[in-house]
Amino acid sequence: MMAVDELLCWCAERDLELEVVWYPRESDFQEAADALSKHPDLTQWQLRAEVFNSLWIEQCLGGRQPTVDAFADERSTKLPNFYSPTWSPNSAGIGTFAQPWGGPEQLLYINPPFQLMGRVVQKIREERANCVLVVPIWPRWWMVTPNRMPVRTRRCLPHSGLFERPRGAGGTPMVKSPRYAVEALYIIWD
Repeated sequence: MMAVDELLCWCAERDLELEVVWYPRESDFQEAADALSKHPDLTQWQLRAEVFNSLWIEQCLGGRQPTVDAFADERSTKLPNFYSPTWSPNSAGIGTFAQPWGGPEQLLYINPPFQLMGRVVQKIREERANCVLVVPIWPRWWMVTPNRMPVRTRRCLPHSGLFERPRGAGGTPMVKSPRYAVEALYIIWD
Protein backbone atom coordinates (compact mmCIF):
# COMPACT_ATOMS: atom_id res chain seq x y z
CA MET A 1 0.00 0.00 0.00
CA MET A 2 2.97 2.30 0.48
CA ALA A 3 3.58 2.39 -3.28
CA VAL A 4 -0.04 3.45 -3.86
CA ASP A 5 0.28 6.27 -1.31
CA GLU A 6 3.51 7.44 -2.93
CA LEU A 7 1.92 7.36 -6.38
CA LEU A 8 -1.10 9.36 -5.21
CA CYS A 9 1.15 11.97 -3.55
CA TRP A 10 3.29 12.19 -6.68
CA CYS A 11 0.14 12.77 -8.79
CA ALA A 12 -1.22 15.38 -6.35
CA GLU A 13 2.06 17.34 -6.47
CA ARG A 14 1.73 17.52 -10.25
CA ASP A 15 -2.03 18.16 -10.29
CA LEU A 16 -2.64 14.86 -12.08
CA GLU A 17 -5.56 12.49 -11.74
CA LEU A 18 -5.47 8.74 -12.14
CA GLU A 19 -8.21 6.93 -13.98
CA VAL A 20 -8.58 3.21 -13.39
CA VAL A 21 -9.85 1.31 -16.41
CA TRP A 22 -10.75 -2.37 -16.52
CA TYR A 23 -10.16 -4.39 -19.68
CA PRO A 24 -11.41 -7.93 -20.23
CA ARG A 25 -8.65 -10.52 -20.37
CA GLU A 26 -9.36 -11.11 -24.08
CA SER A 27 -8.79 -7.46 -25.11
CA ASP A 28 -5.67 -6.53 -27.07
CA PHE A 29 -4.49 -4.24 -24.23
CA GLN A 30 -4.80 -6.95 -21.60
CA GLU A 31 -3.27 -9.69 -23.76
CA ALA A 32 -0.23 -7.49 -24.37
CA ALA A 33 0.14 -6.79 -20.64
CA ASP A 34 -0.37 -10.45 -19.73
CA ALA A 35 2.22 -11.57 -22.29
CA LEU A 36 4.94 -10.02 -20.14
CA SER A 37 4.29 -12.59 -17.41
CA LYS A 38 4.00 -15.57 -19.74
CA HIS A 39 7.67 -16.09 -20.52
CA PRO A 40 8.97 -19.37 -19.10
CA ASP A 41 10.84 -19.01 -15.84
CA LEU A 42 14.10 -20.79 -16.57
CA THR A 43 15.04 -20.69 -12.88
CA GLN A 44 12.01 -22.79 -11.91
CA TRP A 45 12.59 -26.44 -11.03
CA GLN A 46 10.28 -29.03 -9.51
CA LEU A 47 10.67 -32.45 -7.91
CA ARG A 48 10.47 -35.31 -10.38
CA ALA A 49 7.02 -36.96 -10.30
CA GLU A 50 8.22 -40.23 -8.76
CA VAL A 51 9.96 -38.38 -5.91
CA PHE A 52 6.90 -36.18 -5.32
CA ASN A 53 4.57 -39.20 -5.26
CA SER A 54 6.80 -41.01 -2.78
CA LEU A 55 6.50 -38.15 -0.27
CA TRP A 56 2.93 -39.07 0.69
CA ILE A 57 3.53 -42.61 1.98
CA GLU A 58 5.09 -41.54 5.29
CA GLN A 59 3.24 -42.94 8.31
CA CYS A 60 3.33 -39.64 10.17
CA LEU A 61 0.79 -38.31 7.64
CA GLY A 62 -1.79 -40.89 8.68
CA GLY A 63 -3.02 -41.25 5.10
CA ARG A 64 -3.51 -37.51 4.61
CA GLN A 65 -2.94 -36.17 1.13
CA PRO A 66 -1.67 -32.70 0.18
CA THR A 67 -4.28 -30.01 -0.38
CA VAL A 68 -2.29 -27.10 -1.87
CA ASP A 69 0.97 -26.68 -3.80
CA ALA A 70 2.22 -23.46 -2.19
CA PHE A 71 4.76 -22.43 -4.87
CA ALA A 72 3.57 -23.23 -8.39
CA ASP A 73 1.97 -22.03 -11.60
CA GLU A 74 -0.13 -23.80 -14.23
CA ARG A 75 2.96 -25.52 -15.69
CA SER A 76 4.64 -26.63 -12.48
CA THR A 77 1.82 -27.50 -10.09
CA LYS A 78 1.72 -31.00 -8.69
CA LEU A 79 -1.81 -30.56 -7.29
CA PRO A 80 -5.21 -29.27 -8.47
CA ASN A 81 -5.00 -26.43 -5.90
CA PHE A 82 -1.98 -24.16 -6.03
CA TYR A 83 -0.81 -20.65 -5.18
CA SER A 84 0.99 -18.82 -7.97
CA PRO A 85 3.32 -15.79 -7.93
CA THR A 86 1.29 -14.02 -10.67
CA TRP A 87 -2.07 -14.61 -12.30
CA SER A 88 -2.23 -18.18 -13.56
CA PRO A 89 -5.20 -20.19 -14.85
CA ASN A 90 -6.90 -22.18 -12.07
CA SER A 91 -4.75 -20.67 -9.31
CA ALA A 92 -6.32 -20.85 -5.84
CA GLY A 93 -4.56 -17.59 -4.94
CA ILE A 94 -1.94 -15.13 -6.10
CA GLY A 95 1.12 -14.62 -3.92
CA THR A 96 1.62 -17.52 -1.53
CA PHE A 97 2.67 -15.28 1.37
CA ALA A 98 -0.67 -13.44 1.10
CA GLN A 99 -2.62 -16.72 1.38
CA PRO A 100 -3.59 -18.57 4.57
CA TRP A 101 -1.42 -21.62 5.27
CA GLY A 102 -2.82 -22.70 8.62
CA GLY A 103 -5.83 -24.80 9.46
CA PRO A 104 -6.30 -28.39 10.53
CA GLU A 105 -7.61 -29.50 7.13
CA GLN A 106 -4.67 -28.04 5.19
CA LEU A 107 -1.63 -30.09 4.28
CA LEU A 108 0.61 -27.97 2.11
CA TYR A 109 3.28 -29.17 -0.26
CA ILE A 110 5.98 -26.49 -0.04
CA ASN A 111 8.90 -26.61 -2.46
CA PRO A 112 9.91 -22.93 -2.54
CA PRO A 113 12.75 -21.15 -4.27
CA PHE A 114 15.46 -21.81 -1.70
CA GLN A 115 16.35 -18.12 -1.38
CA LEU A 116 12.88 -17.60 0.20
CA MET A 117 13.36 -20.29 2.84
CA GLY A 118 13.68 -17.82 5.74
CA ARG A 119 10.27 -16.28 5.00
CA VAL A 120 8.79 -19.73 4.43
CA VAL A 121 9.81 -21.19 7.80
CA GLN A 122 8.64 -18.03 9.58
CA LYS A 123 5.20 -18.27 7.95
CA ILE A 124 4.94 -21.99 8.76
CA ARG A 125 5.73 -21.25 12.40
CA GLU A 126 3.46 -18.19 12.69
CA GLU A 127 0.45 -19.91 11.06
CA ARG A 128 1.17 -23.41 12.41
CA ALA A 129 0.92 -24.80 8.91
CA ASN A 130 0.81 -28.57 8.42
CA CYS A 131 3.13 -29.23 5.52
CA VAL A 132 5.76 -31.23 3.77
CA LEU A 133 8.62 -28.80 3.25
CA VAL A 134 11.45 -29.43 0.77
CA VAL A 135 14.65 -27.85 2.13
CA PRO A 136 18.32 -27.75 1.18
CA ILE A 137 20.69 -28.93 3.88
CA TRP A 138 23.09 -26.05 4.18
CA PRO A 139 24.12 -23.76 7.04
CA ARG A 140 21.73 -20.81 7.22
CA TRP A 141 20.07 -18.95 10.10
CA TRP A 142 16.65 -20.40 9.31
CA MET A 143 17.85 -24.00 9.79
CA VAL A 144 17.34 -23.67 13.57
CA THR A 145 13.66 -22.69 13.18
CA PRO A 146 12.41 -26.18 12.19
CA ASN A 147 13.96 -27.46 15.44
CA ARG A 148 11.29 -25.40 17.24
CA MET A 149 8.47 -26.90 15.20
CA PRO A 150 6.85 -30.36 15.33
CA VAL A 151 8.93 -32.06 12.64
CA ARG A 152 7.56 -35.62 12.69
CA THR A 153 9.94 -37.04 10.10
CA ARG A 154 13.01 -35.90 8.16
CA ARG A 155 13.51 -37.71 4.89
CA CYS A 156 16.62 -37.39 2.73
CA LEU A 157 15.68 -37.11 -0.92
CA PRO A 158 17.60 -38.87 -3.68
CA HIS A 159 20.42 -36.76 -5.03
CA SER A 160 20.61 -37.95 -8.61
CA GLY A 161 18.18 -36.24 -10.99
CA LEU A 162 16.05 -34.85 -8.15
CA PHE A 163 14.69 -31.85 -10.05
CA GLU A 164 13.19 -31.33 -13.51
CA ARG A 165 11.91 -28.34 -15.44
CA PRO A 166 8.14 -27.85 -15.46
CA ARG A 167 6.40 -28.91 -18.64
CA GLY A 168 6.57 -26.20 -21.27
CA ALA A 169 9.37 -24.28 -19.51
CA GLY A 170 11.91 -24.86 -22.26
CA GLY A 171 15.64 -24.67 -21.81
CA THR A 172 18.09 -27.46 -21.07
CA PRO A 173 18.97 -29.62 -19.23
CA MET A 174 15.57 -31.07 -18.40
CA VAL A 175 16.77 -32.94 -15.28
CA LYS A 176 19.37 -31.81 -12.77
CA SER A 177 20.97 -32.92 -9.56
CA PRO A 178 21.50 -30.33 -6.82
CA ARG A 179 24.99 -29.46 -5.58
CA TYR A 180 23.80 -30.04 -2.01
CA ALA A 181 21.71 -32.53 -0.04
CA VAL A 182 17.95 -31.96 0.07
CA GLU A 183 15.43 -33.31 2.55
CA ALA A 184 11.69 -33.26 3.15
CA LEU A 185 10.49 -32.11 6.57
CA TYR A 186 7.09 -33.39 7.70
CA ILE A 187 5.76 -30.62 9.94
CA ILE A 188 2.46 -31.61 11.57
CA TRP A 189 1.02 -29.35 14.30
CA ASP A 190 -2.19 -31.24 15.05
